[in-house]
Amino acid sequence: MAYLVNGQKKDSLAYYTKQLNWDSFGVISNYATSHMIFDKSSESIINILKDKKTEGKYLLSIINEEQKAVAIHAILTKLFDPKKFNISYRSMFNKGPKGGILYNDIVGNKFSLNGVSWELKFGDTTKYSIDSLEILKIKNYWSKRLLAYKR
Repeated sequence: MAYLVNGQKKDSLAYYTKQLNWDSFGVISNYATSHMIFDKSSESIINILKDKKTEGKYLLSIINEEQKAVAIHAILTKLFDPKKFNISYRSMFNKGPKGGILYNDIVGNKFSLNGVSWELKFGDTTKYSIDSLEILKIKNYWSKRLLAYKR
């Protein structure tokens, strides 16, 4: 039985999407392969949408939020484009005084999933970021892709 939290059913799509952020997924790598894992809220969204794929378009209404965009893209890719659910990343390094790469000084990672890239930068605080053009790319891709499920 579902109960209300802040006026929303605890097992509803709206409830779980409010919780999406950069911590809603993780990337595990052993330097040969990488794969993505999801937190409980993301898994709940996936389970809801497995049975109600027409509701996938609801995620488009919040895809402009930077902290939710990558998680939404990953969820939709897993459900609607599973063959493209392959994540890759490369490390980013500082450059030395002569412009050469300092391989012992990693400053972050650049990730890519289904044609979309985002970064994780290390420093005093570790911070994810995604360019606004990448968010637009996500929105355009899924707006077209989900048209088939609007029926």
